[in-house]
Amino acid sequence: MTMVFQFNAKSGVGNALAYPAVVDGDGGYRFEAEDTRSIIYGLRKSKRVAVSIDDQRGFSFDPAPFEEVLAFFDRQQELEGTPGALVLLPGDEVMNDYAHPVPPEADTVELTPFSQQQLQHWQVEYPERKPNEVIDVETYPARGIVVLIRAKTPARDCGVFERWGHTGTGTNFVLVERREMPVCNGIAQQHWIQTYRANSISPQ
Repeated sequence: MTMVFQFNAKSGVGNALAYPAVVDGDGGYRFEAEDTRSIIYGLRKSKRVAVSIDDQRGFSFDPAPFEEVLAFFDRQQELEGTPGALVLLPGDEVMNDYAHPVPPEADTVELTPFSQQQLQHWQVEYPERKPNEVIDVETYPARGIVVLIRAKTPARDCGVFERWGHTGTGTNFVLVERREMPVCNGIAQQHWIQTYRANSISPQ
């Protein structure tokens, strides 16, 4: 996969910068660490981004909404105004000494199966649905997992994705994963911003 940033409509050296990604897992890609600053700058400042994947037909998009997404990511991690921030306050430039902090070691949670009664007891304590919010619930009792999606639109392309895990023998469920997307722009849930993750050991 290759991502090309176009900074204006003119042709010439420096107008378009390309960054290739390497295969990472089954169907996934990642960019090299040394390209991080340049890619973030491109998402914030370029006029158009073109993406091509091998010999498949590519696509392009307007990167303007990414400014809000990156700022949201900073707020969730309490990194605003720090050397680890992805963006600064409005009007400021990307930090030249970008060095995102290494996240703390993830907690490890050992999950246990749960019954319908245990699930219902926990759901009573879960926050109520907000106006115009769509909530989807998927349960995997044998694996000790509950998946909750709190979507802002019927298209379910923005909102909050959560995985909760059951621990112990009572009604205790803990957050295992959280992904968020503040911009409703057709982005699939697997590509939402991951704001929390714990390692989990499933009984199955």
